Amino acid sequence: MMSKGCQATRAPPNVQMAALYLNHVLDDMPVETDVFTSLSYFLPLFVLAGGEAWEVDGTRIRQMGVTFDSASDQPTSARSAGRAGAAQVGSQSS
Repeated sequence: MMSKGCQATRAPPNVQMAALYLNHVLDDMPVETDVFTSLSYFLPLFVLAGGEAWEVDGTRIRQMGVTFDSASDQPTSARSAGRAGAAQVGSQSS
């Protein structure tokens, strides 16, 4: 099972969407369907999963450096959001 529900979002007339967002209940990090969604809509996807905020932009997945209380979805701390948390899907390391 990939999700427990579905959310439909539409931008108001004459407004262009800049990004998408979702909360993961079943996973602790972004999954392959998040990459597929970002690639399909040509938009970054912001994901709250496992108490962490993530950005999925095409094939790039990055931790945002903010942790959340899973019960309230409220920020509990902010870490340095450097590029150290970035990963490239499909990349090869030598």
